[in-house]
Amino acid sequence: MLIFLCLLTNLSFLQNADSTKKQESPIFENSTILSIAYTRFTNWEQQFSNICTNAKQLLKYNRKFKNFEAKNRFYGELAFTKIIDSAWMKTIDFWELDLQLIKNNNSHSRYFDLSSTFSFYISSQFLNQYKNQNYFSKNIENSKNEKVSSLFNPMQLNFSYGRTLNFKNNSKILFNISDLMLSTIPNFDSLYQPAFKNPLNEYKIKNSLVLVQYGISIQTNILHKFNDHFRWECYSRLFANGIHPQKINFDLKNLLIVNPLKHLSISFTMRQFYNPLLDMKFTVKQRYEMFIGLEF
Repeated sequence: MLIFLCLLTNLSFLQNADSTKKQESPIFENSTILSIAYTRFTNWEQQFSNICTNAKQLLKYNRKFKNFEAKNRFYGELAFTKIIDSAWMKTIDFWELDLQLIKNNNSHSRYFDLSSTFSFYISSQFLNQYKNQNYFSKNIENSKNEKVSSLFNPMQLNFSYGRTLNFKNNSKILFNISDLMLSTIPNFDSLYQPAFKNPLNEYKIKNSLVLVQYGISIQTNILHKFNDHFRWECYSRLFANGIHPQKINFDLKNLLIVNPLKHLSISFTMRQFYNPLLDMKFTVKQRYEMFIGLEF
């Protein structure tokens, strides 16, 4: 409901502003993917590998108006791993919604154009996360599950304004000169405190720590097709409100995708991210996948 409400609000605003001109037909893309994935996770103190079932959903809705262009994107991913002689374990749980209003500047450049952009971004998880308090204890009867995260906790919310460099191959780089970021992190117990103590603009509510920051950001969305069967995709976000490890936040995802057949894909995904609210150490995730997707 949140997704469709945001889309309807977005389109209603543009329709009222551009009612004097006939609108172009919207472009809608839907991609649903089920896969079996090999995942390798590495951070500063541990690494492990597993095989998991994975479900992905990608929705795109683009529409052009007289003075603006609306670009909306929703991406969600949910994965579970079966531990031998044990229960299923959730390994991936993530979704993001990105809404952008891009002002048309009628550029005649052959390669790119520069446009003013208002954007709204939100990311979180679908399901609650639990941990067993006495999992390694011999007293199994007294063990219990405790909630450590939930929908919108953790969460990242951004309102920003900037300039977008749009390339003719559907790639873009967004430079936000004004970015208001609201972050929530779980506060169910002491294990989920921020990596640094007493950050500025921090507010405590039930089971959450809320941090409000204002700064600048850069966002990239790169799509490069080498041929009809091989492409490279890159998505990244960098936020900063100072030159200090506690004031920088970034997330970088690179994908190499091979399509030997129409509905068969083989991909290599690498994600590097840094969030001082959760961990002051640099983290890398790698994932190798072979999947069959249904796209329409």
